[in-house]
Amino acid sequence: MRRKERVLPLVVTAWFGVIACVVGTTPPQDCADLFATGTRQSGTYTVGEPSPYQVYCDMSFLGGGWTVLQRRQDGSVDFAKTWEEYQQGFGDLGGEFWLGLDKIHALTAAKSNNILQIELEDFDGERRYARYNTFSVGNSSGNYVVSISGYTGDAGDSLTNNGRPNINGRMFSTDDRDNDGNSGDCASSYSQGGWWYPLNCGQSFLNGRYNCHLSSVSCDASQGVVWSSWGGTGYSLKKTTIMIRPADFTGSDTPKDCADLYEDGIIESGINAVSDPRIFVYCDMRNHGGGWTLLQRRQDGSVDFANNWAAYEQGFGNLDGEHWLGLSKQNQITGQKTYSLRVDLGDWENQFRYATYSSFSVGASGTDYQFAQMECSDRPALKRVSVYTETPPVTK
Repeated sequence: MRRKERVLPLVVTAWFGVIACVVGTTPPQDCADLFATGTRQSGTYTVGEPSPYQVYCDMSFLGGGWTVLQRRQDGSVDFAKTWEEYQQGFGDLGGEFWLGLDKIHALTAAKSNNILQIELEDFDGERRYARYNTFSVGNSSGNYVVSISGYTGDAGDSLTNNGRPNINGRMFSTDDRDNDGNSGDCASSYSQGGWWYPLNCGQSFLNGRYNCHLSSVSCDASQGVVWSSWGGTGYSLKKTTIMIRPADFTGSDTPKDCADLYEDGIIESGINAVSDPRIFVYCDMRNHGGGWTLLQRRQDGSVDFANNWAAYEQGFGNLDGEHWLGLSKQNQITGQKTYSLRVDLGDWENQFRYATYSSFSVGASGTDYQFAQMECSDRPALKRVSVYTETPPVTK
């Protein structure tokens, strides 16, 4: 009898738990809903009701909760697609893709107060952005009319400039479905990709042909991945990310550093935006307890560190590989909190050593970025910044 008495409460408790979970769950409509339920890992998730579909969620960028609509990064996906393909979506959610007009409409119809964030990167590694405070896309019967306004950013406004380049109120067009209202077919004549083309075809072609920056690729002006207010119509970009989030999103505050991201539950190492104004940094979330903001890394000799003052002030290299973060950025970050410094070293025989300093900061430009390293004080728990250096193996 005793054995049955012990088993029965466990079975009943589990049964009630399952019922409560099913009854009390509201399906997430977007990545912001997932963030609100505690999801912190960026990746592919299912959202939408009553017809679920998959989206890519960025849970670390500028507070998380972003639903990604488009991504270009390596030219692996051809964006010269048909109307039907732009309706349904194409590509790989883990790489290059277009989410699909039907899904974009569903997302913006479910929540009417969305902001649009466009992240841009050129082939020199420079990043810029454009944000629009209102964004929505209509249904298929109206050819997916876009409503957009409220630009801020540092890339320039290539979508809602007054006059002919303004895409607000325009229908979506593709090479095989011309809705742009111009005498010619903008998709065919310019980018070959689908877009909301205004009169005169506009100043942005983020679904355009890839690799137009190469001399071996024959492209006319405005046929590349173009945001003309940054570089002009012949300046083709390397990376673009288009994403949305509700304007009333109440997720994490803007992280000051990688330690803040780690405390928010972001455990993937990689490039993230931190601080205000924003800075892109590489976050190491695995080594030495996680939460480290990298200031410098050397590992294979791929980057020449014999650079001038301006380069050391602004930063250089590739955040995913060898790089120097930049003195101005180091000053901004270390001016926010009290930090400790860690330097990791590796020699040619794969022996490793490290040095730690209890307090570290970099002064402002007026002091020529004076270095300050002090003894440990009795202040509360220190945040951390890491400088990683690793000597590459000998190449014979």
